[in-house]
Amino acid sequence: MKPNSIDSWEALKWIFIDNFQGAIIPKGTKHNLSQVKQERGESLRSYIRRFFETRTTIAEISDKDTIRCFCNGLHVKMTYQEFRRNLPGTTAELRDMMCQWAYQEDEENDRFPQNKDKRGKDSRHNKGRGNQSPPVSASQKIK
Repeated sequence: MKPNSIDSWEALKWIFIDNFQGAIIPKGTKHNLSQVKQERGESLRSYIRRFFETRTTIAEISDKDTIRCFCNGLHVKMTYQEFRRNLPGTTAELRDMMCQWAYQEDEENDRFPQNKDKRGKDSRHNKGRGNQSPPVSASQKIK
C-alpha cells in the first residue's frame, strides 16, 4: 500500500475488511448441522468428530435440535435403532454416549477385522473364485 493512499475512515474500513475478510469463519446454522451425515463405511468416531466440529460453530442451538440432527445423520440402521432406544436428554449426554459407542466400535473392529467373512475366514483369499478351494502350492502337491 502506498503512503497517503487512505484519505478517509470509509476507505480505511474497506481496505481493512478486504484484507481480513478471508480469515473470518462464518457462523454455523442448524441447517449446516443437519447436513452432516455419516458416510457409507465411515466409522462412528469419524462421524462424531465431524458432527461436533460443525456443532461448535453454532452459537444458538437447542439440545433437542442437536440430538435430532445427530440421529438423522446416522447411516447404520442398527446404530440408529439403538440410538432411538437410548435417546440422550442433553448434548453432553449425547457426546458421552457416542464416545462410549465409538470406543466399543473400535474394540469390535480390532477383534473382528473387516476382511473376515461371517464365518471368520479371511475373505481376501476368495475374491473372484466363488466356492473353489484355494490353490495348492507346488510343495503341497509333492506330499
